[in-house]
Amino acid sequence: MNRDGKTLALEMKGVSKSFGGVQALSNVSFQVIPGEIHALMGENGAGKSTLMKLLGGVYTMTSGTISVFGEEVHITNPIEAAEHRIGVVYQEQSLVDSMTVADNILMGRIPNKFGWIDKKKQLELAKEALDTVQADVDLLAETGTLPVSKKQFVEIAKAISLNAEILVMDEPTSVLTMTETEHLFKLIRRLQAQGVSIIYISHRMEEIFELCDRCTVLKDGTYVDTVNIKDIDRRGLVGLMTGRTIADIYPKREQREKAAPLLEVKGLTKKGVFSDVSFQVEPGEIMGMYGLVGSGRSEVCRSLMAIDRLESGEIFLKGEKINIKKPREAIEKGIIYISEDRKYDGLFLRLPIETNISISTLKRYAKAGFISNKKEQKAINEMMKKLQVKAANTRQVVSDLSGGNQQKVMLAMWILVNADVMIVDEPTRGVDVGTKIEIYRIIRELADAGTAVIMISSELPEVLGCSDRIVVMHEGKIAGELPWQDATEENVLLMATGGE
Repeated sequence: MNRDGKTLALEMKGVSKSFGGVQALSNVSFQVIPGEIHALMGENGAGKSTLMKLLGGVYTMTSGTISVFGEEVHITNPIEAAEHRIGVVYQEQSLVDSMTVADNILMGRIPNKFGWIDKKKQLELAKEALDTVQADVDLLAETGTLPVSKKQFVEIAKAISLNAEILVMDEPTSVLTMTETEHLFKLIRRLQAQGVSIIYISHRMEEIFELCDRCTVLKDGTYVDTVNIKDIDRRGLVGLMTGRTIADIYPKREQREKAAPLLEVKGLTKKGVFSDVSFQVEPGEIMGMYGLVGSGRSEVCRSLMAIDRLESGEIFLKGEKINIKKPREAIEKGIIYISEDRKYDGLFLRLPIETNISISTLKRYAKAGFISNKKEQKAINEMMKKLQVKAANTRQVVSDLSGGNQQKVMLAMWILVNADVMIVDEPTRGVDVGTKIEIYRIIRELADAGTAVIMISSELPEVLGCSDRIVVMHEGKIAGELPWQDATEENVLLMATGGE
């Protein structure tokens, strides 16, 4: 699919982009060889997505040039990007839920005859794109009815339908299962074999080393280096991204004294989702909860908060049996749940940082029906400093922040509650390694201060590296548990897959 010759597939030179007074990119250069899988890496806020949005025509450059196969091009909108055979699968899905799958795939390019939609041709072209990604999706289904992983493959089919010679994938596996990720990797390698140049953005190091040929690193909106993947290791790549040497990504753990459980659950059951789930968590402990997608781990924890309905079972807090009917009651009793989906039910994206951070503790700053702005702002500023949130000021709208800083704002909101039990679901989803280290530190500090932490994560190295004890779920039941000293990838995965 790519053009012949040794010309670079893509060359971006001296690219700068500013938003008002904020310099997002400064004199960045980026080159992609025809037919390579090229990783683009950097911490949140490094400028990766901004650079790709310039390539995709979502933004226009303040200065710089873009050349595609040796020809300088001017891209000012997504249609012009498509005309130059550039397809982009953005981190934030761009599908219209109320439209059919076929309509989404060919949006803006629906074939017609004499002004009338050629439905037969449309379905033919859309099916061809879906067949390429080998996705089992009904072309006439309303897109909003699809699970998020299916939507991701529709996004990829949409980009592929452009006959792209340069394909950008921004965090494509963040919503995929392990099986779906393997399927995506096979697709990417097929496209590479056909000559497509792929720009791959991911915070998952294992994916970069398994899939990519070269890697370009950005930091604070500037170019750092481009390296061959075979010539660098994980530690070296982390050093390029963070600008510092990291001896150990995870906080140090020490042998803990046994204590009476702060939270204990017995026989939790929700028919068809999980059954007879029992565990306990001690103050100062991080209990990792691991399981494959569909194991019921998040559903169990959501039921503790009465977000999801619990059919039977008992919950004890500090030795006393409690009955929670609404999430507000759980919060008042000292149990909080930090969602895995910050955009859907974790943050008020269109409101400022300060509103998001203080909204769960407003009563604390109220007196005689009035909010003390001074007290509120002091608490907000302390959390901004503690979590090292990078923003212009506390009035900045949350949707304008990088993913990592959004995650920190969500954590800040709930840390202020000073809960006894904190459930964190996928605490580092979609954030860079530097931000991950900061989040791990924060969670460990909360545990050290006496909080009982339940940490749910799909990233097994994260669970192994952070947890004092690991509870493993399989098909809605507890498959086993291990102290951190005895936990390995092999024995945890064996439990998670139903092995003996």
